[in-house]
Amino acid sequence: LGRPPTLPPSPALPCDQAHNCRCSCCTADECPGWPASFYTKAYSHFTFHAVSVDACTPDMCASRFADCPAPGELPDPGSDSPGRIKAKYDSSVACPPPPPCGGANCACSCCSNGACLDRDEGLIDVANDDACSPEECANRFFLCPKPSDATTQGMNNTARLLTVQPCLFPPPPPPCGSDDCTCKCCHGKDTGKAGSVCPTITSHMFRSGSNAQCTDK
Repeated sequence: LGRPPTLPPSPALPCDQAHNCRCSCCTADECPGWPASFYTKAYSHFTFHAVSVDACTPDMCASRFADCPAPGELPDPGSDSPGRIKAKYDSSVACPPPPPCGGANCACSCCSNGACLDRDEGLIDVANDDACSPEECANRFFLCPKPSDATTQGMNNTARLLTVQPCLFPPPPPPCGSDDCTCKCCHGKDTGKAGSVCPTITSHMFRSGSNAQCTDK
């Protein structure tokens, strides 16, 4: 009674800020491995956000935290020790890689008689959104029961549309020696008044060979 209300937990950091590198640092005379290190409390633990797995290193830990000794700063704890600094990258909180372009646009998730379809195995390519259905999954995979049978315990069949990144390719360069300069020419008398337009415009193309040669002259 009379206690202040418990504050809600802080929201999780976005993946591009999440602490995904754990530094375990030891400045004691002895730095034992597990499980002895748990009882001796020889290691201090710190976390920070590493931009990649290559940035989660003992040297990076030493540069960030005062309790993480720099290489050569303290005597070697011995061959039986895991080292004065251990750096471990946590990929579970890292940002996922961007999806590849193209590929499957429908994911089938199915179980039948205690066996389930692997997540990567259930990816299929369908012609349109309506074709991504449990019926189509049942036609493609033996472990996907017919929708009418999926209500039985231990049997399920679901289909989920995937957002596919289109593959964009740069246009091919023009054939060697083709026309590369377009001239637009006005034929007729321009009144010179604001808003007036040329009565007749024709376009002509020729091979200039460079930007400097493609001019109005």
